[in-house]
Amino acid sequence: MKILDFTSDSVVLDNTLGVEVCHIPCGKKILPGPEGGSRDRAKFSLIVRAMCMNRIKSYDWVIFPPVHVNWQVANRPSQKIIKWVVKTTAHFAFIRNIVRWILLGKSKLAIVDNSDSLHPSREVVELFSPLFYFMLNAPEEFTGKPLAWGIGSCLFYPLPMMIHGSLIDKLGSMAGNTREYDLFITGVYHHPQRVKQREAAGILKARGRSVFELQERGFEKFAKMLSQSKLCMAGQGLGYHSIRMYEACSSGAVPVINLPETSIAHRFIHEDNAIVYSSDASPEAIADAIEAALDGANLELIRQQSHNLVTNYHRSSALGDHIITSYLKTANR
Repeated sequence: MKILDFTSDSVVLDNTLGVEVCHIPCGKKILPGPEGGSRDRAKFSLIVRAMCMNRIKSYDWVIFPPVHVNWQVANRPSQKIIKWVVKTTAHFAFIRNIVRWILLGKSKLAIVDNSDSLHPSREVVELFSPLFYFMLNAPEEFTGKPLAWGIGSCLFYPLPMMIHGSLIDKLGSMAGNTREYDLFITGVYHHPQRVKQREAAGILKARGRSVFELQERGFEKFAKMLSQSKLCMAGQGLGYHSIRMYEACSSGAVPVINLPETSIAHRFIHEDNAIVYSSDASPEAIADAIEAALDGANLELIRQQSHNLVTNYHRSSALGDHIITSYLKTANR
């Protein structure tokens, strides 16, 4: 099997199955690199190069990122033009078929959606008729079902957040036997859930709990202080799944998260692998839940379970193997 992958962060590149993956990153990187590097670096490849790669060599599968035409946050003029073209082209069946044949030939297509969007891209499904749509912030109402758009043959599945194995190992190796801080918090507080978490952290500090708030950028200090904390505030951001949730699991700082405000697929279980509270909870209620966890007897077990979660389901090699064996190889027969 050969795979041509145009996503910014390939979820199949690190597979251990010997499957050949040609990765041509398109768009801005979303996830931190294998050593915790910048998430902001952008790599681009010209559409002409992408088409040539697909024509020169035969690939069984092509993986595309989504195009969310209604997501206009910080869009450049070129992005707006591309979205207008996709939205317009998706309405005409004859043009859709021509575009798909030119870009894909006989290759099978999967969409991998690592974005913060809370709804799959209808236009991309209509335009390309993929066999699979994998989505990070996946609504449960679509899970395991064919999407009704296009020819109705695209199966929809949740996509676990991916973390490079070397990053998991690096964060895990920094964890010590003693943890100086009860709670770690950092980030941008643009979402109401994160605002409440910051208020809860202030309440805990007033109660005498040791709280560390990182207010500067820099991976080394972030990793060091996270590894010295028992719990980590990891509320949702623009989408539900935040990389902070899984960085915390990797470092042994139990993530403190809210339940999704809408029905989003996830694997977090309260007092099993995380501290999970209702999205309607007040800052005082969040602080109370954290204190109960800190004073409870199961914190070490929760820490171990959270690390098992990130290792078994979110490590880049495990995720790549799962997607290839469970979906792509099955559909290739």
